[in-house]
Amino acid sequence: MRYSIFTKESEKAMRIVDKIYEIADNFGCIHDEENPDLIFFVGGDGTFLRAVQDNLDRLDEVSFVGINAGTLGFSYDFSEDEIYELFEQLDAYNLKEKEIPLIKGKLFQDYDEFIEFYAVNEIRLTNIDVSLECDISINKESLERFVGNGVVVSTAFGSSGLNKSLGGALISHDLNALEITPLAPVNNKIYTTIYNPIIIPSEDAYILFSGDFSKTKVSFDHITLDEKFNHLLVTSSPLKVRVLVKKDNNYIKTIRKNMLK
Repeated sequence: MRYSIFTKESEKAMRIVDKIYEIADNFGCIHDEENPDLIFFVGGDGTFLRAVQDNLDRLDEVSFVGINAGTLGFSYDFSEDEIYELFEQLDAYNLKEKEIPLIKGKLFQDYDEFIEFYAVNEIRLTNIDVSLECDISINKESLERFVGNGVVVSTAFGSSGLNKSLGGALISHDLNALEITPLAPVNNKIYTTIYNPIIIPSEDAYILFSGDFSKTKVSFDHITLDEKFNHLLVTSSPLKVRVLVKKDNNYIKTIRKNMLK
């Protein structure tokens, strides 16, 4: 097995990296940053997001496995104390592969596409200084004229992040769905918006936001764009991240581990 390591800069993470190198040598694994079969990501959930973005061009060729050196770890199934066990499971081909679909965003200026990007957790359209007004359509059917501070389009995997903080639902990772959640929507006798999140099938999803976005930011995962645009299109994508987890990994166990004391 050829492997590489993507890590955050912390004392704990560096200690884990040293252990990976030592144990990997014992199992005859080869450290190869250029052409790995497996990428270890060591840190928190933000480290996982950065690891995916840095390896978008080879998602079809690699799998990921996480060792938690942060606080919460929805992306992680192994701790520092389980590194040797992890290599034993890798050596015995005894891990389960979980696929995480990415969503795609496109920015347009007067219908001319100029930026394309992919997100693991969510795509955010936000303006916290003044009310954001935009038209939203889903699958080419007009939904509403939205007024508020923003809208978040979350994947099932990302539904436990910002989406949850905004009052969105937790979506099982086994469901292929997207959630559209408003940020501070305006509801009065002049403006009426759909106050609740909307969950739709992600397959062939086509979510278009149109308006004057001169003071609006588009962000995805840990990245914020600074370009001017007047249309944002969010769709499903063929890209998937393959993460190796324990055989007994399941969604309810992950929620319990990360959200309950």
